[in-house]
Amino acid sequence: MSLDPITEIRSRLSIEDVVAPYVQLKKAGRSFKACCPFHHEKTPSFVVSPDKQLAYCFGCHKGGDIFKFIQEIEGIDFREALELLAEKANVELKAFHPKGGNSVTKDEKDILAELQGELADFYTQNLFNIAEGQKVLEYLHGRGLTDETIKEFRLGFARDSFGGAYEHLLDKGFKKSDAVKAGVLISKDTTTENVYDRFRLRLMFPIFDDRGRVVGFGGRALKKEEQPKYLNSPESSVYHKGSILYGMNFAKPHIREKDFVVVVEGYMDLISSYQSGVKNVVASSGTALTKEQLKLIKRYTKNLVFSFDTDEAGLEALTRAIENAQPMDFNIKVLLVPDGHKDPDECAKASPEKWRNAVLNAIPYLDFFLENWASKYDLSKIEDSKTYCDFYLKILRKVEHPLERDSYLKKLAKKLATPEYQLKERMGQLDRDYRRLERKTDDVEKKDSISAGEYFVGFIMQFKNRFAEHVKADYEMFFEGDLRNIYARMASYYIEHGCIDDGLVSEMSEVEKEKLQVYALYVENKVADWDETDILSEFKRVFEKLKKDFTKSKQKELIAKIRQAEMNNDLDLEGKLMEEYTKSIS
Repeated sequence: MSLDPITEIRSRLSIEDVVAPYVQLKKAGRSFKACCPFHHEKTPSFVVSPDKQLAYCFGCHKGGDIFKFIQEIEGIDFREALELLAEKANVELKAFHPKGGNSVTKDEKDILAELQGELADFYTQNLFNIAEGQKVLEYLHGRGLTDETIKEFRLGFARDSFGGAYEHLLDKGFKKSDAVKAGVLISKDTTTENVYDRFRLRLMFPIFDDRGRVVGFGGRALKKEEQPKYLNSPESSVYHKGSILYGMNFAKPHIREKDFVVVVEGYMDLISSYQSGVKNVVASSGTALTKEQLKLIKRYTKNLVFSFDTDEAGLEALTRAIENAQPMDFNIKVLLVPDGHKDPDECAKASPEKWRNAVLNAIPYLDFFLENWASKYDLSKIEDSKTYCDFYLKILRKVEHPLERDSYLKKLAKKLATPEYQLKERMGQLDRDYRRLERKTDDVEKKDSISAGEYFVGFIMQFKNRFAEHVKADYEMFFEGDLRNIYARMASYYIEHGCIDDGLVSEMSEVEKEKLQVYALYVENKVADWDETDILSEFKRVFEKLKKDFTKSKQKELIAKIRQAEMNNDLDLEGKLMEEYTKSIS
């Protein structure tokens, strides 16, 4: 029986043979090392593992299997990489096409996108056609959305059912394994019927890529006590949160027409803005804008208008987004949500005209930080003045054009009643300090270029049962994001099977499998020449660092809450938080 083309290509081509034409490989134990072909470096951090059939850089975090490597190095998509490698391996793709064509029928991305598109339609039908959905529809009408808008964005309703979506997908001919890969089902394995729907009793927001394909979902809880309030699809071969901008598929023509984009935070911010007539709008989905998202925006415009929530988290996200956008030569403005409205969603619904005017009257970001941000401080106090001064200079130091930088330095000097030359000296000092810190950070990243959590999981996967006894459900709190989900499944598997073996890997999505392989590769490469004593000592060090990082994170979170309680003059809450903080450092 013939193999499928992907498996056949993998059987004929080794990772080292595919990588060798691009870099000079040097043997290092059971692996090969080289200077990374994706970024400039003097010390090799690019590792090629024949055992794991992976090529990965632990400096810039690029690479993967033979297909991923070729996609990255050649700048092509999966289908093009498949064709390139098929030619290299002398594999006839048409021989594997059931109709005798000259390409494979569908790759995994096509299947997962089609599956989720079908599920989005199913959720929309639930919203409009069943009794339970009517209450959710009334809720959306109460939020000011019309049926036309609801249908355009394909909003839907996931019933309080463990099998509704699963049964629908099976009826439509989709495989359970693909639904698990897409993240719409949760499964312990792919060989039994032991699966259940990920999204239950939630208002569903399909997440589209820039081509308009459904690649994931965001589900808002419909019960107040339900946590998390928003549940997102896990990462998959089609969904990478840091590369997707919600609404970009709708906004593209309007961004080109207006030559600027409004960036908001949440789904409802975007939908309400779109309905009000401001359609050149995308949403970051509650996170600071990444460099990948900014690159996507720059295909259509270099003019950014940010409108994030006015709470502390929103202002922090705004600052990070601007810091990421500054080096990319964007023209950046900040939209001030009119008084009396907490966010774009509320403003666009209550007064569409006021929202449209606010968009047109957005101000340059340097003016925003000079005037509006300054209102957070009491500049009659020396400590507040110093804090604000250094914050503003930190932003200003990244302004490329000297005329713009000098102009705002003059404005800052006038505002703080401080000689301009002194501020210029201070900015130079801060610039040197930040550059020194960035160099140190680079050095640290070269020494330990994955997180403590990833390192810990890498030890488990590389040495399996030698450290499996440390996989405990109680440790789940030490992990964050997708890694937390992976670890939780590891712990569940160990509790059920009493070991960590390849059966665990078979339950993971392709993206998760690759992550586990990368973490294990990092450990293999790092401890290749160590004896048993040193390996055990390093594992203990990593575990202690994992716990220490978690404690620091909790303390940082408590400090932020204490400051907020102080600002709100909530003495009772402040006292409780201080007590909790004291316990955490004792």
